[in-house]
Amino acid sequence: MRTILLKIAIGLSALLSSMPLVAEAQPLANQEVLKYPFGEKLKQKFTERGEERVLIFSYGSLMNRTSAARTLSADTLATRKAAIAVGIKRVFNYDPQSTSRGAPENPLERGMLNVIHTGDATDAINGVVVEMKLEDAVALSEREIGYDLIPVTVYDWETGENPRTAYTFRAAEDAVYKGHKLVKTDIYPRPEYYATVMAGANEFGDQFAHTFLKTTYLADGKTSLCAWAKAGC
Repeated sequence: MRTILLKIAIGLSALLSSMPLVAEAQPLANQEVLKYPFGEKLKQKFTERGEERVLIFSYGSLMNRTSAARTLSADTLATRKAAIAVGIKRVFNYDPQSTSRGAPENPLERGMLNVIHTGDATDAINGVVVEMKLEDAVALSEREIGYDLIPVTVYDWETGENPRTAYTFRAAEDAVYKGHKLVKTDIYPRPEYYATVMAGANEFGDQFAHTFLKTTYLADGKTSLCAWAKAGC
C-alpha cells in the first residue's frame, strides 16, 4: 500500500487538483465484496453491527434525483451529497440483458455505467453519497441487476476532506445474469440513459458535470467521454 496526494493526471478541474486529498490504494479483499443479489446480505451485515443505515456511493443514474426517487425512500434521498471516490475507474461497459426503455435504435448503443476497481488512488470519480436506510437495500438490489457492492473511500466534493468508507456498484468482468454476459468492451452509451446521467450530474453544477465528463470512459476503457461527446473539455 502507498499513500499519495490525490492528483488527477487527465486534466481535472482546478477544484479537484487543489483538493488536499490523501488516500491509500487498497486491494479489494474478497470478503469485503457483497455479491449480487446483495440486498439481504447488506441488511444482515449492518443489522449485526447495530447500524440502521449504510453509506452508498452512486456514480450513474442515481445521481439523478428523479431517477433515484423511483427506488430510494424520501428519508434516504434527503441525505444525498456530492462526493469523490478513489481507487475506481468509471466506464460504459455494462450491457443489461433488457431494460424498461426497450431496444435501442442502434444495437451497439447498449452501454450503461460500471466501475473497474483499480485500487490506485490516482483513479478518482465524482458522484453522490446517500445514507441509505436498510429497508431500501432489497429494492436497490432489484434495480442494480448483476452488480456487486464493493467498499470505496469517499471524500466530500466541496472540501476534499472527511474520508469515509462507502459501498458502490461493480459488475465484475465475468458477471453473468441468466446466461447473459453483463460486461462488454465493444458497446457505446445508451442515449436515453446517458441523458439521464448527464441531467443528474448537472444538478450539482457545471464544475461537477465537467468533472463527470473528464472521469468517464467508453467501454474500451481508453476513450474519454469528453472525446466521444466532443464536449470541448
